[in-house]
Amino acid sequence: YETPVYRIGIDEREDYWRSTGYLRSIKAARKKCAALQVSVNGPGDAEWVIRSAGQKWSDGHVPADDASVDDKVDLADRLERSGRFFTLVLRDGDRRLAGTTNIVDGDVGVAGTLYRDDSVGSLPTGVRIIDEVLAYCAREGIAEFDFGGGYCYKARWGRPEGSRYELIMAPQLRYRARRSITELARRGRKEP
Repeated sequence: YETPVYRIGIDEREDYWRSTGYLRSIKAARKKCAALQVSVNGPGDAEWVIRSAGQKWSDGHVPADDASVDDKVDLADRLERSGRFFTLVLRDGDRRLAGTTNIVDGDVGVAGTLYRDDSVGSLPTGVRIIDEVLAYCAREGIAEFDFGGGYCYKARWGRPEGSRYELIMAPQLRYRARRSITELARRGRKEP
């Protein structure tokens, strides 16, 4: 499978968004979220982002891969202590609304886990936290940001800069069985 990946130079971001028309949406998010606060590397923030995203995106019929979430939390802690990782969280007082974890690779910021609490409704906290991540990168002298690929929203934030490839190698029977279980779980979610 081929998936496009997206990247933006920090100094060129607003010019790019202006050229695509997305800057209006970003400015609107800034206004709508102006009363909210941003914390950087707050105590427990990375773990909150990673566990919340893991819970939100886990399949209701198949337990989330807790080991994977635990591994991500452990890695975040280790990288943060080395100065190669940062977490930003958008807050309304003590309540966390959205957050993102990020890795620093030289002078490039790399997106990690993004989480947005859907209970805030149409308040554009996802747009606002991504905008703030890029502003943080500018303040820290990070030259570029790599959004990765796999989700359509990333195309609004950066230019396509290559592709990511995934190759699945599995015995045919195991592959078919896994697809069947996944399909049954999807059907089960669609029923009332």
